[in-house]
Amino acid sequence: MQSIKKQFKKHFDRFNMLFYKLIGAKDTHKYTLLADHLYTRQLIETNNSRININRQDPNLSSLVQIISEDVYLLLLYEDNLAHLFHDIFFPLYVIWRDDKKKILVSINENQFIKDFLVAVFGQEYLIFSKKDISYKLNRLIVGPEGRDLKVYTNYIEICEEIKNNCFNFLSIQEVRDKNLIYGRNELKRKNLLAIEIDFLDAHKIEMVTLSNLSFKEVVSVLAQA
Repeated sequence: MQSIKKQFKKHFDRFNMLFYKLIGAKDTHKYTLLADHLYTRQLIETNNSRININRQDPNLSSLVQIISEDVYLLLLYEDNLAHLFHDIFFPLYVIWRDDKKKILVSINENQFIKDFLVAVFGQEYLIFSKKDISYKLNRLIVGPEGRDLKVYTNYIEICEEIKNNCFNFLSIQEVRDKNLIYGRNELKRKNLLAIEIDFLDAHKIEMVTLSNLSFKEVVSVLAQA
């Protein structure tokens, strides 16, 4: 049965590709997302320097999925969590929480970020793009790029809301009974130097390494800090 399903999907995908090549010249969709590039016939007025915008349509060698509803766009080009949160995620979350629609997400299959987004937005609001599929749209909302959370007067309230979303989704309770230090010693730069282990031991301070942990493990550790 599983083999029959795979064969059917294989032939269906081939038909899909061939069909779209035949009609591609008549394509009237305003936007195409392929991997982490946005191809558009529509002027993007939102200020967001992280989005690679191309005027030419992409090579139609990929499968095609048409999205007819209004969706937000979330693209991730880097693994730096601070920049992701401040510059990309937070401005989008602010407009999404007031007008909830689905979000088309390209995050280079980063499992940590995927788990974070599912915890905050909910799986039902997320469309995770695949690199071998072209997504065709006529209605796309590009969120602004941010730099400083303090431009939002209620940023503390929103941060608390995001934190609670994560805790509730992961069923994690805040029990802040540990003294933790994140030395970033596993990183090549921006790490703390000359950490005295004897001092940490004497004051019952535990040094943690976060880069190798899953999203749930990181939230669990920080809920105890």
